[in-house]
Amino acid sequence: MFANWTFKDYCTFSAIFMWHTNMKRINFTLSIQKNLSHLIKWLNINDFNFFHIPPLLIL
Repeated sequence: MFANWTFKDYCTFSAIFMWHTNMKRINFTLSIQKNLSHLIKWLNINDFNFFHIPPLLIL
C-alpha cells in the first residue's frame, strides 16, 4: 500500500494525521459539541470522509 504512494499522497496523509493529533489535544480544552460541529464542518469540505468516520464514532 505505502509503496505506491507519491510524495503528494504522503503529504496529504501527514496533514490529516497531524490534524487528528491536534484535534485530540484540543478535545481536552473544548467542549465535545464544539468539536463535533467543527468536525462535521470539516467533513463537508473534504473528500477524505473515510479517514474521519472513526473519530466521529468515538466522539
